Amino acid sequence: MQFSEGHEGTGEAVTYIDEDFDDFLRKFDEKGYLKNTTVLLLSDHGNHMHYVYQLTTPQQYIHERSLPMMYIALPKNIDQKYMKQIKENEQKLVYARDIHYFF
Repeated sequence: MQFSEGHEGTGEAVTYIDEDFDDFLRKFDEKGYLKNTTVLLLSDHGNHMHYVYQLTTPQQYIHERSLPMMYIALPKNIDQKYMKQIKENEQKLVYARDIHYFF
């Protein structure tokens, strides 16, 4: 699944997918897929719109713009050996290549 609605200047278009995305995740859960599935939500870059630069210093803005978002939803019964690795890395800078090697 891919969404590209966020690439516009007002920040309004991305809200149009909220209900559909919520519906998708709820159905995914109702069908039991989340019991044995890891869900990754990734972005290709950080926030560079919506006047975020006015709320930060120039250096903070460079970091905010350059670092992509990553959310991970893990199954509750995930093997503890993986959970240990995740806990060790949860505050580290992780690249897409690292995720590929992990799975």
